[in-house]
Amino acid sequence: MRGEGPDRPLAETTAGFGNGYVATVAGLTGTMLAFAVTDTSRYDACAGWTVITTFDARTGLSLREVELPNCGADAPPRRWRSAITRDGVFAWLAADRLLVGGADGKPAELDRGAITGLRAEGDLILWSHAGEPRAADPP
Repeated sequence: MRGEGPDRPLAETTAGFGNGYVATVAGLTGTMLAFAVTDTSRYDACAGWTVITTFDARTGLSLREVELPNCGADAPPRRWRSAITRDGVFAWLAADRLLVGGADGKPAELDRGAITGLRAEGDLILWSHAGEPRAADPP
């Protein structure tokens, strides 16, 4: 979660023959933490997936997971801009889209356009769209 450039990996491993996994911190809000684990291939950048898991750092409990393809509109960004609600809902910006990990483990779009000020307060995701305050209580 750096101010610029891609986030630094926490751990990397190779499964052999050019495949491996990369773990990064995708978000931190209060005591809520999100890890992203990406399945990688040196032969096909679009093969594989990224799983984001949210945890409560106080209890160590895993709260939610969302799975993303490594390519396409729902692919993970190079640098995470994210927020995590008290109940473990992970929200992030991908280009001009605000996405949230749905209860079904798939990404869902909350908004699109000039989005700023992404944050979480309690169970709410808060942001501004072209200067207009918005909020959502995702399932």
